[in-house]
Amino acid sequence: MKRSGRIAMVLGLIVVGLIGTSVAGLAGWYAVDRTAMIGGLCRAGLPNLSRPHDVDARRLGCAVLGPKQRVTGILLGDFELSSLVMGDRLRFDQNDEVTNETAWFSATDGLAERGGDRLREQMGRYVPGGCGMRIGSITVDGWMTESKGSYGHLGMAEREFWADRVVSIGPPSAEAVEVYGGSLAANPELADYCRGRERYAAQVGQ
Repeated sequence: MKRSGRIAMVLGLIVVGLIGTSVAGLAGWYAVDRTAMIGGLCRAGLPNLSRPHDVDARRLGCAVLGPKQRVTGILLGDFELSSLVMGDRLRFDQNDEVTNETAWFSATDGLAERGGDRLREQMGRYVPGGCGMRIGSITVDGWMTESKGSYGHLGMAEREFWADRVVSIGPPSAEAVEVYGGSLAANPELADYCRGRERYAAQVGQ
């Protein structure tokens, strides 16, 4: 074998070894910290490898989504509010504060054809005692962010849930209305505001 051929062969083996090492390194990184790996590659300019097709790439950015899951909870909607309170029932601490995890609720492209029409109908209904908020009991399939951040209006949520299919949506429980609407109405600074919203909602029937 000529000297140039031996050099080419050695260089080829080195390249193959480097590629193998890189692949093994990425696989190890993924196994140890998937969120950091996908987020890091995304910030370096690669596509977000956790993004499902129906999630808007511009809105998601480099936030890393976990596997698809089914969540049951309470959906709170209001001006600049879209909050999913997770859990089949409300949980409280010793100070009667709700301890359920929450996430900003976002819709994937095409959700309207996958139960979003029923979601809009429920969240457009007036809920007596709700201080004008829109409240619904929901079960939904979708993806939760694994990377904590500042999501939603003014970055008020640490996580974001991307809804892909509304399994069920219905009126809220009396407990949910009392906890969220009642707590607002009981606040002296908000009592008049809540009464005004309640009167308006009752008049327009929405």
